[in-house]
Amino acid sequence: MYSISWTPHNTALIAGNTFSANRSGTQYIPNQWGDIEVYQSPYLTIGGDDNDLGNVIPQGVSVKWPNNVNLKVKHNYLGISRNDFVFPIGSGKNGIDIDNVSGISEISFNKITGFRKGIIVGANSNVPILNNHIYNNSVMGIDLNNDGVTLNDDPPDGDTGPNGLQNFPIFSNVEVTEIGTAKQVMFDLTIAAAKNTIYLLQVFSSPFCNSSGYGEGKQIFYSNPVTTDDNGYGVIEEITDFYPTNIKGPCLAATATLLENATFKPIATSEFSQGVMAWQPEKIFLPLILK
Repeated sequence: MYSISWTPHNTALIAGNTFSANRSGTQYIPNQWGDIEVYQSPYLTIGGDDNDLGNVIPQGVSVKWPNNVNLKVKHNYLGISRNDFVFPIGSGKNGIDIDNVSGISEISFNKITGFRKGIIVGANSNVPILNNHIYNNSVMGIDLNNDGVTLNDDPPDGDTGPNGLQNFPIFSNVEVTEIGTAKQVMFDLTIAAAKNTIYLLQVFSSPFCNSSGYGEGKQIFYSNPVTTDDNGYGVIEEITDFYPTNIKGPCLAATATLLENATFKPIATSEFSQGVMAWQPEKIFLPLILK
């Protein structure tokens, strides 16, 4: 296990390592107490800005206690090796479990699979979660407050908590049209949140929706900002793409990330939306939404 505790204003980097496995990442050799635990470590980067800096972390990352400012977790392989070997880690561990994370922090471009929950955002934390591949986790993909699915509130986003308990987007008007050997998928995406505010909406596909009824996100295929109106509502209409040329899996889910209006800096991300089976609805007990 790699534990780190650093004094303020130092920087630390954990990059290019392989934990709990042989060097090639084809055999699971678990560390007794886990892989990476972080205590009061500001300015820490786990991974880096490209794939070569990412770590293989079969047993996940735990970030606890105060003063975890400017934490970055990027381009890592959690629960999976660089050559796509999924480690048999069991059902009791979580991929990334954080508390007290603030500042210019991010969780991005990671692969996270095979855990109980992919990402948990706990107390006193605001962190954007963008461009990750989160899939085949048994309970949830993203859990704000570690208490299961957090339903959208109305009036929108009046509640508080980790990541502001950011509301997730809602799919509607889903249409699937056969075009030769492909399927054209078209849908609308709506966000109800703070008024006159910019949100980045990302849409993902996965082979299956999560057992919670809410999605995960193995593949990202759409990312675009939307600005809410005076009542806090924003919509992007007729988002269109094609299976299997681009969309790879039938379960669609989306997240919303609050952006700072002046700088477009990402601040905090929602849980995944309710999963929508755009085709092959017989694979899971969720309704196909039709226009």
